[in-house]
Amino acid sequence: MNHPAHNRQPLWQMILHMLLPMLLLTITPALLAAKPIRPALDDTIVERLPKQHRVIAADLSMLPTLGNRNTPTNNSLRDTVNRTRHYLALARQYADPRMVGFAQSTLAPWLNTPTPDTEILVLQALVKQADHHFPEALQFLDIALAQQPGHVQALLTRASILQVIGNYPAALRDCKQLVNRVATIISYTCIATTTGLSGQLAKSLSVLQRYIDNTDNLSHEQFRWVISSMADMAERLNNPALAARYYQAAIAEKQADNYINEAYAEFLLQTRQYPQLLEFTQQTPPSDGLLVKRAFAEQQLGDANVPATVKLLKQRFARADARGDQKHLREQAYFYLHVLKKPAKALTLARQNWDHQREPMDTLLYFQAALEQQDNNAIRTIKHWMKQSGFQDERLARLMLNQENRL
Repeated sequence: MNHPAHNRQPLWQMILHMLLPMLLLTITPALLAAKPIRPALDDTIVERLPKQHRVIAADLSMLPTLGNRNTPTNNSLRDTVNRTRHYLALARQYADPRMVGFAQSTLAPWLNTPTPDTEILVLQALVKQADHHFPEALQFLDIALAQQPGHVQALLTRASILQVIGNYPAALRDCKQLVNRVATIISYTCIATTTGLSGQLAKSLSVLQRYIDNTDNLSHEQFRWVISSMADMAERLNNPALAARYYQAAIAEKQADNYINEAYAEFLLQTRQYPQLLEFTQQTPPSDGLLVKRAFAEQQLGDANVPATVKLLKQRFARADARGDQKHLREQAYFYLHVLKKPAKALTLARQNWDHQREPMDTLLYFQAALEQQDNNAIRTIKHWMKQSGFQDERLARLMLNQENRL
């Protein structure tokens, strides 16, 4: 017999009736006793957000409002470019991936046009670079440079990415194109960072030292790049006093970014300055890389916060794995090797990371994991690549010498 429709119980009510008893079991006495907060005054502070989020919110509030984001116009191109650059600057400064997402959504309508503007293509490449999608970033830069040969930002960005993936000859070609297009110290830094990675480390640093006084017209961001590059070279030459001086100059600059913060934290760790490392990481935005180094410093100092920091890192990496996010493979490898003391897992992660990017820290970490796991094939692979590319790092050289002496 058919029942009238109005007598049927809706599906959502049936589900609610089934779930309600289970939901009630989760309500604790504390929750039952909780009372809603009703501030007496409009300016009453209910909760304080972490300082980092407050600063970012205040910074974003200063941006001009864009019009219809789905309808690009010539009038809004400049606002779009400025807004995207600002998002990317915040992402670098605070290691906040949301800013990269905001930058991507801002660019999206312009990328859907038949012929995207060169500036839009370069900014999209920077977004892809921030997400460690290097092949895609290079594709956007190739298109941008085909549209506008000699575009300075495109050449610098492409050279930087080519350095990261270990293609030094191609990076050097781009750097040489910058000569007479930008300030001498900028083109020379691009060239020196490339040659410094491929067999001419001492000479490259010496060149920059001769030009470092000619930086009066550089922006804060440009000066940080030059001086932090010199710090990295001094560190790889095993000159910690000089490296410390350059790193501290970079950190003292206005709005030091997360990349420099992590490089300086690694320097403090390598030189076993654990109290200074712990203090520094407590004063900077907590990126994954800085948190891993903080956990290691806490372990070395017997700090009571180790379990909490380790738990937080495990949660962060689990979320990254769930998203399929592989841009933190270096940090995960470091975590498993130096904090959790699990070299087998660390070696797997370090190898995956090294296949993707080959900055000095990536190669050093891969070799450390291979040594700990006694993986001779990995050790041979790294040695062969270093000989072929001319890559130079005294930290690695010492590890290799010790390894050879044990054989």
